[in-house]
Amino acid sequence: MPIDDDRDGQARTTHTLQDLLVELYHQHRGASVETTRAALVEGIAARGLPEQPEPWLDSTATDLAGGRRVLLSSLEASGDVPRDPSEPS
Repeated sequence: MPIDDDRDGQARTTHTLQDLLVELYHQHRGASVETTRAALVEGIAARGLPEQPEPWLDSTATDLAGGRRVLLSSLEASGDVPRDPSEPS
């Protein structure tokens, strides 16, 4: 497999995972960490993404449930993560 194809695949995976994180951010702010973590694991599996390490799942669910955005790559910040107008700048 050419290196460019692998990079494209990684970029698609990152983008798909970022979309999931944005979705969960909006749906699970203020939810329990356990509920958010379960939704994260379910969303990853439903999208056919690779399993993620347990510590990452735990910290990501904690951040999302606490109302904090999770950004995987600065490339994803160019508009894929809409700002919530209720958040302070």
